[in-house]
Amino acid sequence: MILRNTTSQPPGWTNLHTILYEHKGMESPLPYLSPLLKGHKLLAGANFASAGIGILNDTEVQFTNTVCLISFFGTITSAVKYNLYMETTRVYFEQYHTQLVDIIGAYGSRQLDHINTIFQIMFAL
Repeated sequence: MILRNTTSQPPGWTNLHTILYEHKGMESPLPYLSPLLKGHKLLAGANFASAGIGILNDTEVQFTNTVCLISFFGTITSAVKYNLYMETTRVYFEQYHTQLVDIIGAYGSRQLDHINTIFQIMFAL
């Protein structure tokens, strides 16, 4: 295995991306920070996998924080969807109640019998 010193890696280190390319007999794209990344080499692509390796010792902490943020985003998204659903349900119920008051009056709309009657008619059809 050929070990090379990329722009942001400590000497003697290589990354999985480079190892896989070399195993297949292909030339790995240069790191995106490399001053040699010009012309046709730039058209071949850039290796972003090498960026920052060996610079920070808290990669696992950052990864854990990212996973926690993604999980929190999922929780917030669910809460927003639920609140939107509840708001939509409230609006539909208010429209239904307004129409019901127009049809059977305010006193009748406060009774539960009309609900049973509506469902019995719907299921009888």
